[in-house]
Amino acid sequence: MNSKFSIIASMALCVILTACGGDLVDSERASNQSGEAPPVDTPSTIPTAAPTNTPPPAEELQPNPTAAPSSQPVATPTVEPSPSQAPAVPDREVTYTIVVEWDIPSSRENGSDLLLSDIAGYEIFYKKVDDPEFLKIDVDIATTSEVTISDLSAGRYELYITTLDSDGLRSQNSQLLSATIGG
Repeated sequence: MNSKFSIIASMALCVILTACGGDLVDSERASNQSGEAPPVDTPSTIPTAAPTNTPPPAEELQPNPTAAPSSQPVATPTVEPSPSQAPAVPDREVTYTIVVEWDIPSSRENGSDLLLSDIAGYEIFYKKVDDPEFLKIDVDIATTSEVTISDLSAGRYELYITTLDSDGLRSQNSQLLSATIGG
């Protein structure tokens, strides 16, 4: 704190001496030669803080334009205003699923035993009543007794199942089943 005060006092003394046309070195010489300090007018106000450099207000700062851009321009995405209404949700087609279950056969059509090891798989045929042809799903696992048919539209469906044995023989078609889905 004392060094700050002495800097301020020295600055005030320099300002006074400069205003009187003297300098600090001459006044020190004068006080050394006569043994007395020369009379100094004391200003009525002593500054209490050193002046500070304050930057000009922000509005006065102007960027210096350059002749060429210093970097490549950057694209700025634009935001489109949102519509006043939410966009309509497109109609999604409702789809349905049918689960087809069956009992694993234990006998052949002639009445002889049908071992599980003799079954190669099953074929499931299905169609919408108005469609001309059946679609087929192959099931290659003998122990399977259920299939899910997905992505069906509303309507009436027909289906039947056949069993395939390990020799490639096909059983007769099961009874034709029908089901209405989706109303």
